[in-house]
Amino acid sequence: MSKNEANKGAAAAAATGNASAIANAEAAAGATFVSKSPNFKIYLKSPVPVPGANGAVEYKGGVSVQFINHRYSTSDPAIIDGLRKAKSFNVQFQEFKPQPAAAPAA
Repeated sequence: MSKNEANKGAAAAAATGNASAIANAEAAAGATFVSKSPNFKIYLKSPVPVPGANGAVEYKGGVSVQFINHRYSTSDPAIIDGLRKAKSFNVQFQEFKPQPAAAPAA
């Protein structure tokens, strides 16, 4: 599964309100992050300005992450590590760790 497929699957499931589909999409991903704002975007590596044709500046490279409906899921270890090391980690967004289901009372 590509790094964006899990995020798209979770976003599509969230749009339809299907809780089990959301859980399945997030389970397929290596990590899920939750942001305070619904469409939070963070640059893990800034794009570099490069002179283009006719003197126009183009931006090349760079790595960004776009949260959809407050969530971003990925299995890419480089992205996961970058998000965990970001200055806004645990400020603007945090890692989602589901709580284990409680055992039924006997």
